[in-house]
Amino acid sequence: MLDIFKCIFNFPKTLFDRYFRQTSSFIIGIMIILSGFYALNSFNLDITEHLNATYLVSIGEVPYKDFFEHHNPLMWYILSPFISMFNRSIIIFEFSSLLALMTNILSLYIMYRINADFLYDKKTAVLGCVFGFAIPLLWEDVATLRPDIFMIATALLGIYNIFLYLKNHKLKNLVISYLCMSFSFLFLQKIVSLLFGFALANLWLIYQKRIKVKDFAISVAVALLPLILYGIYLWETDSWKEYFYYNWIFMNYLRQYYDNCSNLGGLFYGIMYFNMFCMLNEYRKEDCYLILLMSVMSMFGALLLFAPHIQYVFPFILITTASSANFFLKYLRNYTFVYYVIFAGLLCNIYLFIPKDRELLDDYFAKIQYIIDNTTSEDDVFSTYPYTLYNKNTDYYWFGFANVVILDILHNDKRNFDFEEIVMRKRPKFLVLVSYYDNISKCHLKWFIERNQLIFKRAKGNVNAPIMENVVWPEFNFWKIDEKILTGKYREISPMSGIWQRIDD
Repeated sequence: MLDIFKCIFNFPKTLFDRYFRQTSSFIIGIMIILSGFYALNSFNLDITEHLNATYLVSIGEVPYKDFFEHHNPLMWYILSPFISMFNRSIIIFEFSSLLALMTNILSLYIMYRINADFLYDKKTAVLGCVFGFAIPLLWEDVATLRPDIFMIATALLGIYNIFLYLKNHKLKNLVISYLCMSFSFLFLQKIVSLLFGFALANLWLIYQKRIKVKDFAISVAVALLPLILYGIYLWETDSWKEYFYYNWIFMNYLRQYYDNCSNLGGLFYGIMYFNMFCMLNEYRKEDCYLILLMSVMSMFGALLLFAPHIQYVFPFILITTASSANFFLKYLRNYTFVYYVIFAGLLCNIYLFIPKDRELLDDYFAKIQYIIDNTTSEDDVFSTYPYTLYNKNTDYYWFGFANVVILDILHNDKRNFDFEEIVMRKRPKFLVLVSYYDNISKCHLKWFIERNQLIFKRAKGNVNAPIMENVVWPEFNFWKIDEKILTGKYREISPMSGIWQRIDD
């Protein structure tokens, strides 16, 4: 009887020990299939934000100058030629989710190849993939189209190619590596946290004569071309100052006010520390390992300073899971309890892949479809929340009123917002007045004090300045949008929807 209980208890360990290839393939296959199903039945509002930014770029508007954004722009420009293919259809959401899923799976595959071909063996690389899928919530955002996914895919491709260069010393691989890093930056500036360590490792390898100076110079020259071309574009469109402010200075303001608003929790910080420990524990005097270690260390430091959302830590964990898998195979594989932890994590992720709140999602899509059906491409829509898809936005600001727009108004003397003036002067076809409260104030009361201090500073001592009306304690409604002024001019499309349609004579 004792042997039977022992066999039952050791069953997960037996599966991995005796049938590792079959078990791992089954787990990875099931998780990819479920994530595909999840992609077609889930949604994140970032998708609407970036699809509308893509649409605005496709009709000739300039990011940062003509409309508010704070991400690097390459994704919008690449996708903009495809926006017309969907003929103002919300099917574009399904396309976007599948594109995001496929790109994330591509990143997983590239990381597998990096681990299997250069750093470890196939077994460790596969187990690293399993470990990645066994972290609850890590893949919950797998179907969200945002620049992060293209940033990490191109960065991993850059790492893979520099590893190839160190193996065969072919110039084309170093050129591709640096070019990929350049594109990765143009997708999203967040990659600088990895590029800092990556650059330091490259300089050390040049000093050690592992990378030829001539090859380095040629590769850097080629990699600079896209950056120079984008710099020329910024100059020609007179948007250089706006780009620099919103992608760098403004992001620093954002970091300051999100310091105490992290959504990660102890699990992700624990995994980050453990994976970093595993990488340092297996220190090896190898060129490839040095590049990865330096890149990961600089990412780790940046994440400790600022990581409010899961997508910030996803690249770090994706890159380092094989190191924890290697640590497991060396030191923990005989502990059956660890296998139960892995399976528990997998079950949690399976549960997370089950679509929830489908009624809310259908209602959101129905409202977007209503706006599309009752507008043309010539009609403006004013939105405090991502509901605009195929229309120009009435105002410079068109999302993020609950957080980022508040910060911009307070820090940027050149920007202002007057809801009543916009409605009276421009008469947009639709108004989306949803979620414009001060969400940052919910994180810590300290923000109330800082917010009011900035209001006083912006008023410059003038107690009658309009912005002084926003001094409150403790009040979440920063904007004080009075919907009574809409009476007779707009009608709400359904009770409590927050979406108002212009009443035309």
